[in-house]
Amino acid sequence: MSRKQKLLIILGLVIAVMSMAAVSLYRMRTSSKENKGVIPNLSVTDPEGKTFLLRTLTGTGQKKVLIYYDSKCGKCRDVISELKKAGHKRFKLQVIMLSVEEPEELLSVKNSFPPHTVEVFQVEAREIFKAFGSLKTPQIFIYDPQGRLISEPGQDGVQTILSQL
Repeated sequence: MSRKQKLLIILGLVIAVMSMAAVSLYRMRTSSKENKGVIPNLSVTDPEGKTFLLRTLTGTGQKKVLIYYDSKCGKCRDVISELKKAGHKRFKLQVIMLSVEEPEELLSVKNSFPPHTVEVFQVEAREIFKAFGSLKTPQIFIYDPQGRLISEPGQDGVQTILSQL
C-alpha cells in the first residue's frame, strides 16, 4: 500500500470520527432546546446514594431555584454565601443545588445551610450538558410553581435573582 493510500485512509477515518462527534453534539444541543422552558428530567442522586428524577422532586406551589455549582469555583462559593444571607425562606422558594461532586462534598454544602432549606444532588456532567447545553458554573435557573422557566439561565448573584421574585 502506498503512502498516499495510507494517508487517504487515515483522513477518511478522521473525517468519520469528526462527523460522529458533530452528530452527537447536535443531538445533545437539540435535546436541551426541546426541554427549554421546563425543569429537566435529570437523574440525580442525593448524598445518601438514592436516585431520583429531578421533576419528581419539585413540589408544587413554590417557585424553584435550580443552581448548578462547583464548590471549588470562587463565583459558586459567592453564590452559596449570598444564598445563605438572602433569607430565601421568606420567598417560599424550593432551592435545589446540583453538582458533579462526590457525596461527601455535597453533604458538606448541604450541612452548611439551616436544616430543610436546600436540597443537594449529584448529577453527571453529560446530563447537565444535555439539559442546559453548558457545563459552566454557576448556572442559576428560576421556575414558576408549575415548573416553567421564568428566568433565563444566568450567572447573576442570588440577590439579583431574588429581587425578581
